[in-house]
Amino acid sequence: MNTPGGNTLSAAEHTCALLLASCRNLANRHTELMNGEWNRINGIELNGKVLGIVGLGQIGMVVANRMQAFGMKTVGYDPFVSAEAAAARMLNLCSLKTCGLYVIFITIHVPLLPSTKHMINNDVLDKCKKGVRIINCARGGIIDEDALLEN
Repeated sequence: MNTPGGNTLSAAEHTCALLLASCRNLANRHTELMNGEWNRINGIELNGKVLGIVGLGQIGMVVANRMQAFGMKTVGYDPFVSAEAAAARMLNLCSLKTCGLYVIFITIHVPLLPSTKHMINNDVLDKCKKGVRIINCARGGIIDEDALLEN
């Protein structure tokens, strides 16, 4: 059965859940709790932070909408989306290489194609803010993992 768009909401919600879990370091908090520890949760508040979205198709746009509800500012990269279409969704467009300069999170929503393989590479990562968190709910291969380890 072919159901285009059938997993759009699931993929977007999964992305948002991972972003929220990352903010509060929930995986480590869970491990601590299972070991009988109760530590104060320090984390990142989303309100006023900037989210960079790579790929502004159906999933990317749903992620933008959901995270804007948390008070996040959203910027995006997609060579096929016009500035007018992005502005209608309260998004600002940026280039892939400049997106990381001022975002705290980057989410990725592009297919793995020859043109997107390793699109997140040293050139992009070198320009990212220190501590940027990248959430890839798309495909492996979009991020150059060797470059990620170097950065």
